[in-house]
Amino acid sequence: MIETNFDKLPSILKKRNWIVLSILLIISIPFMSWRLSLGILIGGLLVNINFHLLHHTLVNTLLVNKTKEGVVPKSLLRLFVIGIIISIILIKGWVSIFGLVLGLSVVVINLFLLALMETKEIIFNRR
Repeated sequence: MIETNFDKLPSILKKRNWIVLSILLIISIPFMSWRLSLGILIGGLLVNINFHLLHHTLVNTLLVNKTKEGVVPKSLLRLFVIGIIISIILIKGWVSIFGLVLGLSVVVINLFLLALMETKEIIFNRR
């Protein structure tokens, strides 16, 4: 899958990030507290926006401008802003820490699922 859809991989990952976030919210809203669900929502929004901005920065810097200047400062600025937002949210106590961590893990969950699917495909295609 990765070899055939390598150019489409970022857009596939972006769509699947939103799907993973939606599934987590659908599961959490009826069964868990609203603070946990709000943590998942805010964490998922932060990580999805960060993933989109990282992709945009890398494409513009490496493919359009053909340089690597500016990637690190932009990434550090983005992480600093996200750190401030997370700090404010946690200091105010608006969300559950577990929900926020779960929401921030949306991309990791997505990449883990992608790795599992690729491993399964490799194993079953060898037979």
